[in-house]
Amino acid sequence: MIDRILELPLIWAWGVLWCVAMLRANLIHWMGRGLGKGAEHSRFSGMLTSPMYVSAQAMAERWGIIAVPLSFMTVGVQSFVQLWAGVTLMPLRRYLPAVMVGAAIWATIYATVGLAVFAAWVGAGGGWAIAALVAVAALVIWARGRRQRAQSAVDATVQEHAAPIRVREAVEA
Repeated sequence: MIDRILELPLIWAWGVLWCVAMLRANLIHWMGRGLGKGAEHSRFSGMLTSPMYVSAQAMAERWGIIAVPLSFMTVGVQSFVQLWAGVTLMPLRRYLPAVMVGAAIWATIYATVGLAVFAAWVGAGGGWAIAALVAVAALVIWARGRRQRAQSAVDATVQEHAAPIRVREAVEA
């Protein structure tokens, strides 16, 4: 797919990438709007307390509407800023122009140098690095989940054994 985009004239490649950025950002924004309507009761509630979301929220609160187009110049935070804009029900009359500018920035970066550098890197054997990064990320996520489950079990055990002690202390006092 990358090769096909690179073969297009620059304006067409830019247009394709702009459309991709608009679709992705708006999809995440509308997911955020859905999450905002009862996120604490869904399986996605953890996203709203994740470090990336908290970072995106801090950026958005500091920069306001400017955070939306600025997020397109970051890696990782971009999606969470779009999510934040959806969860906070940012008015569409503000969000849509901001996301259009951000998608233009992203498309310009990737149409000019981003995809060419990525294609050259993968062509030079960088595909193994991508696979390794995905494997490491999966391992980190798995280990983090396992550690959180173990900590929850320890906390539950401590709570279970601490309650009778507090009752005894209250009775003795």
